[in-house]
Amino acid sequence: MMFFQKELEQNLEIIRVIEVSFREALQSDTISASFFSRNQERLNALKGALKRMEETYQKSQSKENYLAAGFSGLLGDKINKKIYADVRNALTFNDRFRFQRDLFEGDTNVMKETLEEIDQLHSLPDVFSYLDQRFNWNWADESAQAFKEILEKKFT
Repeated sequence: MMFFQKELEQNLEIIRVIEVSFREALQSDTISASFFSRNQERLNALKGALKRMEETYQKSQSKENYLAAGFSGLLGDKINKKIYADVRNALTFNDRFRFQRDLFEGDTNVMKETLEEIDQLHSLPDVFSYLDQRFNWNWADESAQAFKEILEKKFT
């Protein structure tokens, strides 16, 4: 922030000098070539300063965005790990109802036992092996696919 304040003050001073120079030129009857030369140099200095300010600003913005994304990414990872640590917590009310109806033949106890068993397993292949042994699900089915996605999030 201090950099911008210093640059702005310098740029304002250049603008003031140019303004005085133009006022003086307007009051005189003749405008010399040196007038244009001096002011062209000042304008070039001003352009350079503005370009540096813009580059610095863009770098600071991308750094802030990078840090913000990293922070939200870390926070998101922590939240997801907490949510998916227990499969039951990852299920919405509608998911529970749909999975109970479509995958567990309406049996609440079977679903509860299955979710508890899944939470005890340590890898996705173990989970699918367990589910394939216990149930004859069609993994292409919409409900089975949704359940599979939740399981993949738990173990990734």
